Amino acid sequence: MKRGKTITHDPELDPLADLRGQQREWMTELRRRRNQNQRDFAATLGTFPANVANWETGKTIPGPLYRRILNRLARDVHLGPLPEPPKRTRKGHYAT
Repeated sequence: MKRGKTITHDPELDPLADLRGQQREWMTELRRRRNQNQRDFAATLGTFPANVANWETGKTIPGPLYRRILNRLARDVHLGPLPEPPKRTRKGHYAT
């Protein structure tokens, strides 16, 4: 993808579109409640600020390790769990 292009989150084309939107809101709310910027939040998680930025923009979703860490931090600030991604089939497709 070229720089400057807008990412469209069309559920027809992207089975994770809804999840990405929910995740963006959730991640931003968690950081807000912890009063942290992306760099400090990344340090708390033990990852790079670019990963946090990618999660918050919906470019990528956190893997299982970071999902556990994020959910632990969320409990501390009375925030519900991070929305779960859909399960994948054996062929790697998302189940409907």
